[in-house]
Amino acid sequence: MQARSAYVETHDELTGLPNRRCVDELARALALDARSALVVMLIELPKIDAQLRKFIAERLRACARGDDVVACVDDDRFAVLLSPHIGPDAEGKLLARLRAATASDRLDVPAMIGVARCPEDGTSLDQLLAHASSRMRAQDASH
Repeated sequence: MQARSAYVETHDELTGLPNRRCVDELARALALDARSALVVMLIELPKIDAQLRKFIAERLRACARGDDVVACVDDDRFAVLLSPHIGPDAEGKLLARLRAATASDRLDVPAMIGVARCPEDGTSLDQLLAHASSRMRAQDASH
């Protein structure tokens, strides 16, 4: 019963993905452990319903590599925490896979993706998500 309670507290009920609380703890551990190179990709899918959220979650999970963590940080935002020692080529390939996974004729608005890196963009998950969000907005404004 205690294990079930811990799972519910740290995972999104609809998608089964780790939630914001779980990702906060994981990001702290990874940043402390790696001291650098943690990459966070923030994916925003505005105005999606529960069925589409679940569908996109499965597609994102399928894109992730073994050490990456896909999380549902709120109703219309997902985050992917990349293993701390990813190279630029692998990062670019994953970003392309995430873009393809979120491209769907079922979406009214295309997904936006922003990337932030620890430590240059911040050392806490809040800082990294804020930087990823501002990069996402800047990228959206330029299109």
